[in-house]
Amino acid sequence: MHVSQSVSTMQIGALQAQRGVPLFDRGRRKARLTFIGENPTDIAGRVAERIDEFGSAARECAGLRRCVRRPACSWCSAYP
Repeated sequence: MHVSQSVSTMQIGALQAQRGVPLFDRGRRKARLTFIGENPTDIAGRVAERIDEFGSAARECAGLRRCVRRPACSWCSAYP
């Protein structure tokens, strides 16, 4: 990320205000995600995994030359 700490702090503060819950427990030297703060991180990780899966499937379909739901395509056979 190419964002300064102050910009990140302001964005996190705005998100916490919008949601009405703290996302971080801040100590003197460390900040830790709260339980609520961990949830979006988990969801983002799952979304990133699905995007990677889609990229792999798209490359596979492209390799099959205009995949038109061919049985050889694992993506098409997984999503009837």
